[in-house]
Amino acid sequence: TTESISQLIETCPHEAYLRYELYSGNVLPAKAHAIETALLSKNDRKLERVFADYIKLKQADEVQRQANALRDLLAQSGIGEKVASLSVGDFTQLLDILRGFEQQEGMCWLRAMESHAMKHLLNGINVVPPIERDKRPFAQALFCIDTRSERIRRQLESIGDYQTFGIAGFFGVPVSFMELGKGSETHLCPVLLTPKNVVLEMSMYGSEEQAALGVLEKGLHALKESVLTPFVTVEAIGLLFGFDMVGKTVAPRAYHQWRRHLNHKKPLTRLLLDKLTREQADSIVRAVQRAVIVKAIELELGQETEALTDELIRDLRESAMGRDAMDYDKGYRYHAARLGMSEAALKKFVQRLNKDYRINPAFAQLQLERLGRIGFTLDEQVRFVSTALTSIGLTKDYSRFILLIGHGSESDNNPYESALDCGACGGSHGIVSARVLAQMANKADVRKRLNEKGFNIPDDTWFVPAQHNTTTDEITVSDIELLPSTHLVYLDRLHKGLTAAARLCSKERLPTLHPMHSHDEEPAAAQRMMQRNAVDWSQVRPEWGLSGNAYF
Repeated sequence: TTESISQLIETCPHEAYLRYELYSGNVLPAKAHAIETALLSKNDRKLERVFADYIKLKQADEVQRQANALRDLLAQSGIGEKVASLSVGDFTQLLDILRGFEQQEGMCWLRAMESHAMKHLLNGINVVPPIERDKRPFAQALFCIDTRSERIRRQLESIGDYQTFGIAGFFGVPVSFMELGKGSETHLCPVLLTPKNVVLEMSMYGSEEQAALGVLEKGLHALKESVLTPFVTVEAIGLLFGFDMVGKTVAPRAYHQWRRHLNHKKPLTRLLLDKLTREQADSIVRAVQRAVIVKAIELELGQETEALTDELIRDLRESAMGRDAMDYDKGYRYHAARLGMSEAALKKFVQRLNKDYRINPAFAQLQLERLGRIGFTLDEQVRFVSTALTSIGLTKDYSRFILLIGHGSESDNNPYESALDCGACGGSHGIVSARVLAQMANKADVRKRLNEKGFNIPDDTWFVPAQHNTTTDEITVSDIELLPSTHLVYLDRLHKGLTAAARLCSKERLPTLHPMHSHDEEPAAAQRMMQRNAVDWSQVRPEWGLSGNAYF
């Protein structure tokens, strides 16, 4: 046991050391028999005598071993003769240097390996001099510096007059994004940053009645409202999801395309990017408070909306805010009579508006502070756009189309799905960040300021947001409806170029995901296979992500 070993070392250190040397295999062969005999005799004096003789030989052997190693090292370095002539002091200093080097040896080897790897990489890169252009490129595309963008950039430049750049996927704009229909914010930036500005997604539809429901959702909604719901809902919904399971298993790609026609499309949206003025913020807070008061009257007093007047809502709001808008003799009596209640009940209702419905100055101030986070000032927008363009060297010779291409992954039933999206966007898709910068860069006031700074962006240059699906390599252009009419004639050429690059990229990637496929696969067929990967719920490896990325 550990205790008995410790006791042996303390009471009989000579015997313990000799036993360790003998049984660990480190013993000097010439003294092995003598040590074994002394241990068997259990004679303390004999053990001490053998120990004294052995330790001298051991030290001499260690010195000789180190001397041989040092001699070999010096011989290989070619400085053996110089070291032989050193004084004792200089030789001692040399040994200290070698001991210091030994402590740092691992890091030296690591740095040497990295240096070798970098030289090997750089020697294999074909440095192509800048192309002397007599005209601007058809399109310029800004991709995320994610390694999955490298293939599609190379393919895009190979098929036509395209110029590509690399930039962080959030395009240098930290954003806290509130998506349409969601009440929570999503930080679209590297996790080390905390965005100060909020961007809201606003629907362009006047109402959400038809835009919010697709065919399948409407069917399920009608089913739940049916009088026969208790008898048929479970069986009917089970049948629907059973059909869903069969389709996703037997023919995932074809079923997915058919299923998309049933699902509703997201309504047309715009991003609220500009800072609100104090007057606009006050107006929004008042509008929200009025809506809350109307709802409270409907719920608590049972009054129809049509029976409520602007004067009544205004007086109730002002009184709840503590401004005593209603005269206690005339106002309360007048409004109480119109609402069919006593003055005391109306005063109690106003108190509930103040406390329970939070129609009060403190909460109004909190709402104003929240509204103050929405959007960017003009100076901020100019700074973000100019910084993005300068950081990649795009300061002149602007194309007609400047594509801002974020990226995101698509997969079905994949536990690693969130890890395959854009890291620069905090693990989210990059399309919102692309839309944010594009909307900033297309604003007339921002362009004017940029041109004053020397960027000289032509009037017909248009920043276009898009998303690169890293699973299928498809690039989808967004906000096409905002394109100037002069650009529509070039849109077909742009789509065809992006499609061709995506198919060539799929052809290149397919054999790494499905070894049974070769590089001779037709590009269109390869892309269909990659599209199947994205919707196949049994596919655990729809893409490699950053696997195998050795250099940055």
